[in-house]
Amino acid sequence: MAADPSPRCAAGGGSADCRYGFAAGARTIFPITLTYYVVGHATEEQLAAALPDGGAAARARLAAALDPGHHPSLLAAAEELAAPHPAEHFDLGLAIIVAGIAAQLPGASDRP
Repeated sequence: MAADPSPRCAAGGGSADCRYGFAAGARTIFPITLTYYVVGHATEEQLAAALPDGGAAARARLAAALDPGHHPSLLAAAEELAAPHPAEHFDLGLAIIVAGIAAQLPGASDRP
């Protein structure tokens, strides 16, 4: 998502997104994306904590439901999908999202 090339941005007008170099609407989408990620992760962690077997039955159902012919990569990652290490998964996912947002900042391609 590069800076908005529209004439209104080029003329210095338009939304705050233009002033910060983002495509129109990006400054709204970034916090929404982060919020959904955090809320979704917290909800998933709370649901998993409530499982009496720590999620073993859910992981087994997931593995049984995955067709190896159609989803080999997903099947290979099935054990990790149930988030046995929720803090590590959260940190990595958040780092990926933040890196993606940072890549949208003006001059990001000029940084090492």
